[in-house]
Amino acid sequence: MRINTSQVFSKWLLDKSFYPYNELRATRYSFECRYVLLEAGEVQHPSFRSLKCVAVSSFDPPSLEQLIMSGNAKPMTPDMSCILDSLESWGYFHNIEWYSIVLDMVATMFEEDKPTSKEKMYKQCIYWRVREKAHETYEYESLRHDAVLTYWSDWFDRTYPIVKVSFRVMTLMSEDFVSDIITYVQTRGIVPYPSNMDGPDSITSSED
Repeated sequence: MRINTSQVFSKWLLDKSFYPYNELRATRYSFECRYVLLEAGEVQHPSFRSLKCVAVSSFDPPSLEQLIMSGNAKPMTPDMSCILDSLESWGYFHNIEWYSIVLDMVATMFEEDKPTSKEKMYKQCIYWRVREKAHETYEYESLRHDAVLTYWSDWFDRTYPIVKVSFRVMTLMSEDFVSDIITYVQTRGIVPYPSNMDGPDSITSSED
């Protein structure tokens, strides 16, 4: 039995005409989405909160509607869901700390009301993975560590608009690129590479 009516939901929806809610397709009683973000703990103290991504198929419709309208469940946009699809099936086991950081980023998006493109969202999430990968070789915020991230950032900005692959594929491509860049920095130091090149391998072949 539904507690709220379509009129109640429509009235509630008027107060949610901002990002990311305005990126979701509304139904008569709720939103059309694949995942919701559940949160426990004090919002004022993010480090103490516990976040969990749950598929909407885990709830019956009335329960889901009440969780969303009460603010206890945040409906994820299609772009967020693309990321979570990968993290739930692969990223969680790949790096659980990275998974937790991404969930926290998503929660922050609901609090800040700042529209974010898919490209920017992908980059923000993948950044934390490549940052850790760079740290496997260099100390955080060292010149070489930061140089690796700068090279990757430039590569990402040039590559994603062309390939527009899935989040998982872009993460794997980024990890491969960063591995090559680390080797490049170790052998050549911190020197610029041509922006029209695909990466270190292209530089090597062009100079041979």
